[in-house]
Amino acid sequence: MKKLIIALFASLFLVACTTTKSVSHLPSNTSSYQSYSVNDVSTQKVDSRIRQIFMNTLKTRLTKLGYKQGDDLTINYDIQLFDEGNRALRYIVGFGAGKAETSILTTIRNKSGKEIGNIKTNADLKIGFFG
Repeated sequence: MKKLIIALFASLFLVACTTTKSVSHLPSNTSSYQSYSVNDVSTQKVDSRIRQIFMNTLKTRLTKLGYKQGDDLTINYDIQLFDEGNRALRYIVGFGAGKAETSILTTIRNKSGKEIGNIKTNADLKIGFFG
């Protein structure tokens, strides 16, 4: 019993507390689109590794949804905010001290260049050893 209590107590301090909020303005019918191209239009200084991770993740998810690379849709993403925060402060103080934040605006345009939708995503990491 003592080991179980210690394990539960430790797990509370080891997990990360994150919040993700996405606001999506996408059309309900996208079946007429079969392919996509992805562009990074970010103006913020963001490490190229972070940009590449986002692009690779986006392409992987689109491929799993059945899309292939092409020109039906143009997906532009803008990493508007990326702050890694301070991991030591998150470990020791927590409760928002040293929090990491990300804000990304993704817009989707058709072949003629008309915007057909967008997604605004905000995420933060406030506390935890795995953050």
